[in-house]
Amino acid sequence: MNDPSRRQRFREALRTAGISLGMALLTLAALEVVLRVADFRMLREGTTERSLSYRYDPELGWAALPNSDSVASNVRTVHVHHNSLGLRDSEFSLDGRPTMLFLGDSFVWGLDAEPDERFTELLKPRVAGYKILSAGVSAFNVLNHTNFTNYIGTLSSSRFGEPTAALAGRQLQFSMGFQF
Repeated sequence: MNDPSRRQRFREALRTAGISLGMALLTLAALEVVLRVADFRMLREGTTERSLSYRYDPELGWAALPNSDSVASNVRTVHVHHNSLGLRDSEFSLDGRPTMLFLGDSFVWGLDAEPDERFTELLKPRVAGYKILSAGVSAFNVLNHTNFTNYIGTLSSSRFGEPTAALAGRQLQFSMGFQF
């Protein structure tokens, strides 16, 4: 008498698990259809320096499209042009002057700066004897430190000043290429 009861409970557990799995698969399939059909472009934040004209190369990774023009909006809206090397700089050509190459993150790239406001452009007249090449990497949180957000601001809370969320980890898009 004990054996049929066990079988019945086992069958009931399998049936419940099957129904749950079927519902989960049906929900995922419906969600997939909705996401493929719906156009959520209006929900995107806009164009930032991390979403500008980049392409994926299997050997080099992500790199800026050479000779591309875009508009990026972060704190303010700026115009972005990448030269034939894919760098956010004027066209590079060798001349008799020695070359200073600046490698760096979004500050060298010129986050929220028009081309004539970037520090490499401001430096050019001060060191006229040198050719300056700016090879910035569009990056965020390169050292992968935790960047907390949403601090508790209620003075009476025992958790006052504690963060409740954090920004994403390291995000990189390398924006440098050379052609010989």
